[in-house]
Amino acid sequence: MNKIIPLKRVGRECMEDTLISILSSMREDYRWIYYTKWSFDFINNIDKQLIGEQLKVDWGSIEENSLKYLGIDIQYLSINEASKAYNIIVNQIMQGKPVVVVDYIRFHHWIKVLQGQADTHSIIVHNITVDGDLLCSDCLTLDSDIVLNKDVFLKAYHGPIVLFYEIDVAEGDIDYEADLLSVVSKRYSSIDYDNSFEAMRSFAEAVKKMDIMKECPEAQEQAVWLSPICHKFELLSIGRVHFAGYLNLYAQRSSKKAILEASEIIEKAGIRWGMLRALLMKLRYMEGSRKIQERISEIIHELASDEYMALTIIKNTVY
Repeated sequence: MNKIIPLKRVGRECMEDTLISILSSMREDYRWIYYTKWSFDFINNIDKQLIGEQLKVDWGSIEENSLKYLGIDIQYLSINEASKAYNIIVNQIMQGKPVVVVDYIRFHHWIKVLQGQADTHSIIVHNITVDGDLLCSDCLTLDSDIVLNKDVFLKAYHGPIVLFYEIDVAEGDIDYEADLLSVVSKRYSSIDYDNSFEAMRSFAEAVKKMDIMKECPEAQEQAVWLSPICHKFELLSIGRVHFAGYLNLYAQRSSKKAILEASEIIEKAGIRWGMLRALLMKLRYMEGSRKIQERISEIIHELASDEYMALTIIKNTVY
């Protein structure tokens, strides 16, 4: 089996990065799975201390989207015994099928474990040596030629393992237009506002008043990145960049080239959300800055207008 090229910033965390890396190796048009990734909502709850916790980013299910669009069934197996998990992995590899496995990260010799990092980590197993060692890819380090000794694996194993099965999907079972219109409908809704764009504007105003020291109480870099507000800005960025890839596939399939204009707007919006995350990091290191907070708020207002423009293009093109 060919090694799996690991992808980074394609999912919400390392498990999804590994899943999508495998899907991309199995299907060139894997970006169909991103059709549910363009979302935004903000809960109007003054009782909550952190606005990062009130920010809602709904990506939907990669597993469901994979089954629906790609015909790839992603199955999680909770195996307690490391030796049994190893045998299943070997069996899959012998069939030419990669496997995702969750291990204790402290046994991964190629990773420098950071303070605050999770105890477990997902990796891809794509082959096996004649000695029974596992050949792996890691989406965190982007290494694709890691050798994980069998004995080390038996100590490192945590579980679950994830298997991938190809099934037949009838083209007629997929309503591409209805799926895109469901995204349009979702952006016109919100829990506490008339639509998600009003929620974005309300969030922009909340950013002006937030206390960054409460949002990100720990100064250590890893802790700041993983704070609710920084992490969700990352999800907003990733989701938009890859939703744009989905729109490109839709435009190609439907021959509705106007969709490409919306795709370009949304991709640029995703890049700007990533820039805002970097500004949040700067804001935390400065322990607050009214000027930076106002600039972040201003950009979010601009993004609300840009994304509404993209939605209008999609709506007018599809309807």
